[in-house]
This record gives sequence, structure tokens and C-alpha cells, in this order.
Amino acid sequence: REDGTTIILITHKLTEVTEIADRTTVLRDGNVVDTIPVAEADRDRLAEMMVGREVLFDIHREDVEPGDVRLEVDGVTALDDRGYQALDGVDFSVRGGEIVGLAGVSGNGQEQLAECLVGLREPTGGRIEVDGVDLTDATPQRFAKSGVSYIPADRYERGVAPEMSLTHNAILKNHREFTSGGRLDYASAREFTQGLIDEYDIMAQSPDMSANKLSGGNLQKLIVGRELSRQPDVLVAQHPTRGVDVGSMEYIREVILQQTHDGTGVFLVSDDLDEVMQMSDRIIVIYEGRIVHTTTREAADRATIGRYMMEGEHADDDGAAVQVGDAA
Repeated sequence: REDGTTIILITHKLTEVTEIADRTTVLRDGNVVDTIPVAEADRDRLAEMMVGREVLFDIHREDVEPGDVRLEVDGVTALDDRGYQALDGVDFSVRGGEIVGLAGVSGNGQEQLAECLVGLREPTGGRIEVDGVDLTDATPQRFAKSGVSYIPADRYERGVAPEMSLTHNAILKNHREFTSGGRLDYASAREFTQGLIDEYDIMAQSPDMSANKLSGGNLQKLIVGRELSRQPDVLVAQHPTRGVDVGSMEYIREVILQQTHDGTGVFLVSDDLDEVMQMSDRIIVIYEGRIVHTTTREAADRATIGRYMMEGEHADDDGAAVQVGDAA
């Protein structure tokens, strides 16, 4: 800008707009809502312009009494794709109706841990149990059949088959429910998909359109709807609101929170520390593949969590290693 270059910034992140732009134009459903000077814009006003209604940034949490342990992770170790150790003795549990959030600087084992919990990566040690059943070396199909749903970090790479219809993508994990005599009842599957479109407010022309025609936020809502419609015992949600608009972000957080009322145990992985702190009942911090700190939502301190994210066990002022359970 200082060199006289004209810059057009396209972003979902309101803080980027308010920090560096001079003017902002808001689009909604392909139409210009308004163009205003950034000096006159704040987060709430921009969000309302984008969505067409007031957006709640502060998450309202209703207390849910935790149930039995749904997910048990005991001493799990794993390698990354290069053969280096990514996880080093990870221990934690998730109870029914509880959200456990994982905080950490990207690249400290979050991706490998989520993959282990859904059968996409085989651990080199330790044990993973779902509802008391050992699934440590199980396939993704067996994890799914055992009541585990998964919202992946990359919705295009692992969330959908982009060239296939919304209907085919919506029944990927429960297609047998729509199959009789070896043939797919497409009308019934299409009706199911239309139900997801209506319930999750997915902006789609029809269930027959291909998944790659949806916007990122609408595609994410399709994935979330598919995974939650299975009424899972365990939900592994990896960056569930990454790259979506503020309206979709608010909605996705609400439906995940609502799922806990049905007894689902949620393991939340997010780079957004505010999201982790607001949504989680317990927060665990991962550093270089190890859990170095755990706390409750009530006791969580942003500065303390940030230190553990950056320094690991060295963040403990007394120099003693902090193990899982100390803060909880």
C-alpha cells in the first residue's frame, strides 16, 4: 500500500479486515450489502452485515452431567509420515456429554493424534478404547461402526468425494441403511440428504449437485450434519470451524454443543484458542507429542495455556513436569 499498490483482500477473518483495510465491502448471497470505511466498522456490525442477523461470538454453555467414559487413550505413541516420533505416551479420556479440547502450536502431534483416534494412523504403542472396546489397531470402518464420527481438518481431501453428489457424500458412512437387495434406494437417500440440507441450513440447489459446487462453509455444514446424524458415541472434531464465515462458525459450534446433550463425548482439536477455551469442559495442551498440561474451563488461564503451548513442561514455574490430571 505504501508503494501505491491497490490491494483487494478477500477474507473470512474479521480481525484482518479491521486491522489492515481502509474500506470494506460485504457480500451476502452474491449481492453487495454495503461498503463502509473500516473506521466505522466493528466486529459485531460486520458480522451482522455478513449474516443478516446478530451473531453471538460468546458461546453459551449449558452444564451437562458427564456420563461414562466414551474414549480412553492410554500411553499412545505414533510416528509421522516421515517416520519420526509424533506422539509420545499420550494419556487422556473423554466422558459422555463432555468436550475435551486439545490446544497446541500447529505441528506438535495434533494431526497424528486425531488420525489415530479414527483409524487413519496406526499407533506404535499404547491403547485406544471406545466404550470399553479396544480399537487400537482397528480400521477406519471399524471405528465408524463402533460409534466414532470424524470431522477432518481438510474437508476436500478427507471430508468428501468432491466430484460426487451431495447425496452420495451424505450417505458415505451409512449407505447400507439405504441399500436393499444390493441396490441403492436413491430416492430415500436423496430424501435423507434434503433433510440435512434443511436442518443444517446448507445453501444448495439440490441434493444432486456435486459437493465441489458448495462453498467452504456449506460443505463443512454438510460434513458436520452427516457425522452428527449418526448419533455418535464419540466425535473427533478437527478444526471444525476453520475457513468458514462467522455465521457458519456460530452454527457449527452450537450443534456440536447440542450433541453433548445426547451423551456424545467430543474431542475438539482447534488452532483457535478462544474456541477451545469457550467450548471445552477440560483443556489439554500438547507439546512435541506429549500432554504437558490439563485444566478445566473454569480454571483455564489463557496466558498459562499459551506458555505450555510454547514451552512445554518448562512452562511450569517450579520446574516440575505437569502431568495430565494435575490441574483437573
